[in-house]
Amino acid sequence: MKHEDIKNLISDVINFNCKNLVQKEDLISLIAESDTKNIKIILEKHCNDLQVSEMRKDKNEIYERIFKAKYLGVQKDKVPIEKIISIFDWFQKKRRMKLFYENKNTSELEKYGVVKIKKPLCDELNTLSGFFKSIESALGQDMNHGGYVRLFQQGNQLGAQNQKTEVNTGMIRLQSKAIGFFQPGVEQIKNSSIVKEIFSSWYCNNKAEVQRATMDWIVPSAISHNGWHVDVLRDQLKCMILMEDVTIDNAPMFYAKRSHRVENKIEIETKRLIFEHGIKPEKRDSKRFWKKHAATYGLRHIGYLPDDIVENYPENMNIDSINIGDTKYENFICTGKKGDMIFFESNGFHSGNRCLSGVRKDLVLTCQGNLTFKNLFFDFLNF
Repeated sequence: MKHEDIKNLISDVINFNCKNLVQKEDLISLIAESDTKNIKIILEKHCNDLQVSEMRKDKNEIYERIFKAKYLGVQKDKVPIEKIISIFDWFQKKRRMKLFYENKNTSELEKYGVVKIKKPLCDELNTLSGFFKSIESALGQDMNHGGYVRLFQQGNQLGAQNQKTEVNTGMIRLQSKAIGFFQPGVEQIKNSSIVKEIFSSWYCNNKAEVQRATMDWIVPSAISHNGWHVDVLRDQLKCMILMEDVTIDNAPMFYAKRSHRVENKIEIETKRLIFEHGIKPEKRDSKRFWKKHAATYGLRHIGYLPDDIVENYPENMNIDSINIGDTKYENFICTGKKGDMIFFESNGFHSGNRCLSGVRKDLVLTCQGNLTFKNLFFDFLNF
């Protein structure tokens, strides 16, 4: 196949031009059989100026376009997943260097998958801090049990209820997607220049916009709410804002630096599992073992690593490195002061840990899922 043919094919995939797209199996065969270096040359030479399609209004519309084109199904075990991820990661880095100016924060993200920015916001947190306190006051003793906060009308006021999980994981969560609007104070934070700048430069897309905000409280419990895992296969940068000081005793998040790629056996195996099985809890292999972890009770998806691969319940929380499978990673410990921002690529290995004392309070921001070529490509594969 000629360079121009491959360039046009990639353009059609990115822009979901269903009239011209070849069948999925032909495209997968092309990638599997082509030399990686050759594909990279084609991408850099012909595709740098392509823009992510504005045709997509939501995921259902795109899937409808794909289904109408009547593509053949793809055998997932035949997809060269690590090759696809590596090529698109390489291309995204090239685009970032060309389209967006280099800065320390995005360079750190590119290298390690995580970066902490010390207290870029101050007064902007006041309204949200007040809302945190209002929820805590409304829930009272129910703040001691894991669950999901729901809001309801109570006379002229807004009431809150903790819909407790059957097992106390120690994690209480209030999600904007569950209540249908952003929590008070979030608009000011998500529209701040630092948030907009980093999301836009990471995705190489000025249309990057925060679409989900999650308030978290992590309190002491007998089991850990979160062990080592990856959230997704796709590109998904998250911004965690510490709403109070977080010490080693307050369940700081851990992040395995440089794990946001596909460069070793455990990264390839984990991301292939997610590609083949998805991230629904019922897809998790029941034979995998966790001793003091929410996944023991079927509450987590296939991307969570069992105890025979990694230590999910460490006795010593202040650790500089973590062994995951046969790979040793430098551990990034997300302690910090109120107002610190931690940006992390959630397709890398990270862990939430157990809370020994006090409470961890944070806000996590996430953008829409269709901002990179890699993500659109996975949409094309109907994943």
